[in-house]
Amino acid sequence: MRRLARDLGISPMAAYRHVANKDELLRLAAGHVVHDIQPARDGADWAAVLQEFFEAVYDRLIRYPGMARLYGTDTFLSETVYAVAEPVFAALLAAGFTAEQAVSAFIACGSLVIGGALLGTGAPTDTSSSLTVSADCYPNVARVLQELSSRQTKARIIDGLEHTIRGYSDQLRVDMFR
Repeated sequence: MRRLARDLGISPMAAYRHVANKDELLRLAAGHVVHDIQPARDGADWAAVLQEFFEAVYDRLIRYPGMARLYGTDTFLSETVYAVAEPVFAALLAAGFTAEQAVSAFIACGSLVIGGALLGTGAPTDTSSSLTVSADCYPNVARVLQELSSRQTKARIIDGLEHTIRGYSDQLRVDMFR
């Protein structure tokens, strides 16, 4: 709070006129990052709802790089976050997922997006000079090293979301026929 006050050019106590403490400020900031995510359209397929929601979250975490770390904790939870997550859980539950499965799918997609945002906001890596690996000792790592260090993160996140969601779709189909 002191650093924020200094950066804003105000006294440290002035910030407390607006927020009670640092956690409240962080919750407000986290809510601001996602407040404008559009709710799922009525009747949308649960998989599309999940995909679109987490692509939107990813885009916002890239736009606000410091927030990805915050979303890895429960500090980010707020009424605003609950409001944007509500239609996602509604779609999952309406599709036939149990509460446990809905949370599992949400966390899996959220973890992918948060991790991808953390990776995507780092400095670009020049693999030709900074990363080397002995192909004799680690032939498979050497073979994929260029791909590991490239910054095509958004495409990878979308691909990862599609695969993750497909896995939950398969689980839902199996569970429906039990």
